[in-house]
Formats: sequence, C-alpha cells, structure tokens
Amino acid sequence: MQATFPSHVRRLDASDAGAGGMSDDPIDRLAYELVAAFRVRPGDLVLCVAGERLPARLRVLEGDGLVQLDTSAACPPESIERSGDLPIGAALVSGYLIGRVESPAE
Repeated sequence: MQATFPSHVRRLDASDAGAGGMSDDPIDRLAYELVAAFRVRPGDLVLCVAGERLPARLRVLEGDGLVQLDTSAACPPESIERSGDLPIGAALVSGYLIGRVESPAE
C-alpha cells in the first residue's frame, strides 16, 4: 500500500479529549473539520486513517492498527500504542488513530 502525505487533515474538537488528552471519555470521530495540513498547530487533535502519512509528530490518544515508522519499508509495521509518539510522515498501514499534534510539519 502506497501512503501519500496528506494535503488536508481531519481536525477534531480538542475539548473532547479532556485535560492532557488522557480522558476516558470517547472522542467523537465523526465530528471533524477538514483543514489544510499546514494549518494544524500543537495541541490540535487529528484523525488519521489507513493509507495516510501522519501530517505532524503525534502523541497517540486512541487508535487501533499498524503504523510503518520507517518509510524504506525495511522494518515491519508496528502496533499503535496509546501515549506513544509517532514521527511526521509515518505511514498508517491499517486501522485508524487519533493523535494530539506535538509539532507540525514545517
């Protein structure tokens, strides 16, 4: 599967994630706004789905699936872990994730 770097991302309502983003309340994955990828800022929540590259360095709040950290495909995809940090450009191979932007792409 060839993942492409997104020109737009699904930005979620950051207030849904609670203080520090570690609330046990579910985040509404259907209530997002589509924004240009360069408009995401630290603290924003984004929803990424299979086939996409991550638009920013993200702290995972919720998700299930596999992510390819190395774009050379030399290492196997890894399971998504809550509270894990993922780098800009990592490819989401399967599933979905909701992440808090730690640092946006420049």
